[in-house]
Amino acid sequence: MNVLSFGGGVDSTALLVLTFQGKIELNAVVFADTGCELPETYNHVSFMEKLCKQNNLQFHRVSKGNLYEDNFQRKIFPYRVSRSCTDKFKIRPMHKFAKQNWGTDIIWFLGFDYGERNRAKKYPKEIYRFPLIEMKINRRDCKKIIKDFGLKVPVKSGCFFCPFTKVANWKRLYLRHPDLFKKAITLEENGRSFPEYTIGNKPLRTLGKAIGKGQVEMCNWVDTEDEPCVYCHD
Repeated sequence: MNVLSFGGGVDSTALLVLTFQGKIELNAVVFADTGCELPETYNHVSFMEKLCKQNNLQFHRVSKGNLYEDNFQRKIFPYRVSRSCTDKFKIRPMHKFAKQNWGTDIIWFLGFDYGERNRAKKYPKEIYRFPLIEMKINRRDCKKIIKDFGLKVPVKSGCFFCPFTKVANWKRLYLRHPDLFKKAITLEENGRSFPEYTIGNKPLRTLGKAIGKGQVEMCNWVDTEDEPCVYCHD
């Protein structure tokens, strides 16, 4: 079984498009739902699910539960130094589902583009494949593949309170989904390790005030417009 770990972002979407075009062979697609993706991502995932069905490609959603609720009840939140959300809420549920339904003879296809080829080396070759790297397709190529197929380039996938969110995307969250930005603040301040540790480099309430005053450039956070999450790879 060739199974795609679909994150709903640029790289894995490009990989799916190449599959529809017959350039990559897949048997199934699995999306691990943490319950905390952006509304735009959920809309995109639903649309891609329909395309998969139209192309006779299995599409499955799995879930370990709601990551936000889990973290809130335990009074924790993911931050750069200490985090286990990807393993517990994405990798394990997908592998458990795959083993129950298809056994152990599975090759996982991951949407790492050519710019991530060094990071891909730590993954065992007998379990994982990286078609975009094999085809030397970089992030810019992925966007072109998506556009040429007639699709809109999706937003960066990842939980709305991911500690690796760039400032540009915190701005978007604050402006487009203020309710989610407030929920991220609530989660952070509910954590028993706050304020010693924060979700980002500074408290989110501080960032929110700076954005609201149009002074976000005063923050010393690195502001990068378009980068994939370094853990979600998408």
